[in-house]
Amino acid sequence: HKSDIRKDPQFRARFHQMCANIGVDPLASNKGIWAKTLGVGDFYYELAVQVVEACWATRTANGGMFELGALTHAVARRRGSHADPIEADDLVRAIKKLEMLGGGFSVISIGGLQYVRSVPGELNMDKNRVLEAAQEKGCLRLSDLRVKLGWTDMRCLELLQDLLAEGLAMVDDGAPDKERLYWFPCLSASLGAAAA
Repeated sequence: HKSDIRKDPQFRARFHQMCANIGVDPLASNKGIWAKTLGVGDFYYELAVQVVEACWATRTANGGMFELGALTHAVARRRGSHADPIEADDLVRAIKKLEMLGGGFSVISIGGLQYVRSVPGELNMDKNRVLEAAQEKGCLRLSDLRVKLGWTDMRCLELLQDLLAEGLAMVDDGAPDKERLYWFPCLSASLGAAAA
């Protein structure tokens, strides 16, 4: 079944579910029976390297937050048309292996979408709520945030400043009404996907 596992993402997901049901982690070691017989370990280690490469290549544009669907497409493009097909589930498994290394890679949920965070740091609940509030348009004003979340100007401003410092937000002072806009490049991929 080695070729089925590598070539068919649905079969691969079912294989992992079967292993989980019997308490076996086929990715626990690259030297185990599963890795040797089925080549599962190599597949996910290679995929993890490709995830890291894609995230690092886009970090300056998205602040280290990459929407999982967009990352899946970016990694598939990097792999080329002759490589085994992949799905978001495969990337999540590879990222879970990266999490153990402590380099800041993790999968987080914002609103209804999953994002891969590729920089060390914590996205606390308040920052997550700011990103959720901006998810519809990809940007917001301080006054929008205050109204949507019912927070004080000081709380909103502190969070926006933190997101700016982390590279997750950008400032636009050229709005017609002269009120500063905060743009979130990491949300742009989800906006494009929603419009399609």
